[in-house]
Amino acid sequence: MQEQQRINNVWTDKRYFAEFNGTNLLKKLLGENIFSYPKSLYSVKDTIKLIADEEDNILDFFGGSGTTAHATLELNKEDGGDRQFILIEQLDKHLDVILKRINKVMDADSKEKNLNNFNKNESFIYGELLKFNEEAISKIQEAKDTKSLLKIWGEMCEKYFLNYDVDIKKFNDNKKDFEKLTLKHQKDLFVSMLNKNQLYVNLSEIEDSQFKVSKGDKELNKEFYKEI
Repeated sequence: MQEQQRINNVWTDKRYFAEFNGTNLLKKLLGENIFSYPKSLYSVKDTIKLIADEEDNILDFFGGSGTTAHATLELNKEDGGDRQFILIEQLDKHLDVILKRINKVMDADSKEKNLNNFNKNESFIYGELLKFNEEAISKIQEAKDTKSLLKIWGEMCEKYFLNYDVDIKKFNDNKKDFEKLTLKHQKDLFVSMLNKNQLYVNLSEIEDSQFKVSKGDKELNKEFYKEI
């Protein structure tokens, strides 16, 4: 091989093609596919084989269609491994696919294990970040008129974290100018005032009573992060 020579992808086997074992597999499993190019299950499986041991935790920061979770479960079934997966996803429609896919795979595995008299506890936990300023953004986006927005403004001042340079008194003194703006402009202005570092409740603030974190959620978070 010459220096500087470009090497093409050597994973040329048909099972690595996203069309056959990504798109078509998802359609077969769930009856539909909302993704334009989901990865092949076997590409992810073989990647995990190369980089992870049988008891490692597998993190996928962009959960997508849930291929990483599916691949991890399949590998554990094949070699008796105890790998665990953590998937992170922002879009609700992607989360719906991930949850359906994981449940389908685990249900199929459970039936197969019962037939083979093989019992191994297998479960997963699904959780969402506890909203804080993100909650205010949702309220702003759902507001139908200026009157509703001004009511939310009162909540923003009392409850949520504003940017350090927001002058509450100056805004209150100039509400008439605000009311002249279009509804979209008003919403954009309010969203821009919110501190984006406080969209969700930080773990360090879990004991703060203002966030009203339940006892169960506290225990789950401490277990997940191995806090004492």
